[in-house]
Amino acid sequence: MGFPQRLKALRKDRKLSQETLAKEVGIDRTSISHYENSEENDERIPRLDTLEKIADFFDVTYDFLLGRTDEALVKEDQAVYKVTPAAAHAYPEEIQHFLLTLPDMLLQVPDEEREAVIRELEHTVQTRIKNKTRS
Repeated sequence: MGFPQRLKALRKDRKLSQETLAKEVGIDRTSISHYENSEENDERIPRLDTLEKIADFFDVTYDFLLGRTDEALVKEDQAVYKVTPAAAHAYPEEIQHFLLTLPDMLLQVPDEEREAVIRELEHTVQTRIKNKTRS
């Protein structure tokens, strides 16, 4: 079962219309329709930020949404989502590599330090964004 079928099944299990799901994840209804009705050989995969919103809304992993696993729920000890190549593909090459390797790198950091590393990374990125907007 690929992304179109998983998305449709999750939506129907929750008895949601395409319109309601679209509002919940902040996209338009036609996007939901395109995702659900795309052909297996031409699956339309949302951008990473949209995929994240859909996964968060349904409380499932990216891999489950994309049909790579049948394990839907995020395990308690697996706090970091795995980013799939299909999801990362929407970004420039250097960002793709970073997105695909970051989760594994973070899992190698000792538990007691991981949260601090994530906060530092977020702070660094936010600082660069602020500095760029001031320029």
